[in-house]
Amino acid sequence: MFANGLRGIGWSGMNTGGYTLLATAAPVDRRGEASGYYGGVQSAATIIFPAVALWIIDAHFGGFGAAFLVAMSLVLAGAVAAYALSRAVPQRSRHAQVQPIEAWWREIINVFDRHILLAAALLFTLHLSLPCLLSFVVLYARQLGISHFGWYYVAIGVTSTLARPLLGRLSDKIGCGRSLIVAFILETIALLLLSIVGTLVGVILSGSLYFMGSAIGGSRILALAMEQAPVERRGRAMASFSVSFPLSNGAGALLNGFIVDLAGYRWMYITAAVMCAFGLVLTWNQWSKLK
Repeated sequence: MFANGLRGIGWSGMNTGGYTLLATAAPVDRRGEASGYYGGVQSAATIIFPAVALWIIDAHFGGFGAAFLVAMSLVLAGAVAAYALSRAVPQRSRHAQVQPIEAWWREIINVFDRHILLAAALLFTLHLSLPCLLSFVVLYARQLGISHFGWYYVAIGVTSTLARPLLGRLSDKIGCGRSLIVAFILETIALLLLSIVGTLVGVILSGSLYFMGSAIGGSRILALAMEQAPVERRGRAMASFSVSFPLSNGAGALLNGFIVDLAGYRWMYITAAVMCAFGLVLTWNQWSKLK
């Protein structure tokens, strides 16, 4: 628990620094595409490295110790890359005019940056149903009697990795509001399909539709966060934005698990589709800010 807590602190620093660097480096007219590349690399890592770790553990020269050593070497290589990037990023001029920061005690209390509230709310709504597609779907497939379910994760992994940069580029062309409408519609349709399909092909099709929606929506919302983050408080703003993803996962798992206990898996997916459709309402209400 202590070791994983330390890893969590490092991961939060990676989220803050990574998002802030992305906001600094991404071209203004290609932020959706840049967000897609960033998200695609993250998805690729979650697909490739679990398989690599299992291969190291099962190898005659490997084991758990070897897997942790390889993981540690990758982290240290990332630290070297981060140091090189920090030297490449232009530093703020000492004579530049900056807005005065708040008192230190207000900085501690006001953790969440209000400028990022819309983007955080959209991301929370977009990913509230994610546990239904990553965790609960395994038990649902077992209830349906579906075998060889590992292919589902291969399919959604490839879909997510390829779709993020491609659909991120598309989101730059069609705009923020239209991208979010497409995202929430795809996710809603996918969740409704999951409540009626009964085969591996049907579940894979539903999952692919969902993660296509997640790809274009996630890329566009991250671009929106970069646009809304104040330059002088970009680090705090992007840190505030990064909280919405684990918060939606935790709340989604708790809420959807309660519905499973109450009414079963099919109603969980129907309810998740209704909650996802609320994203369309939020998008419509905030349309003027999303142009």
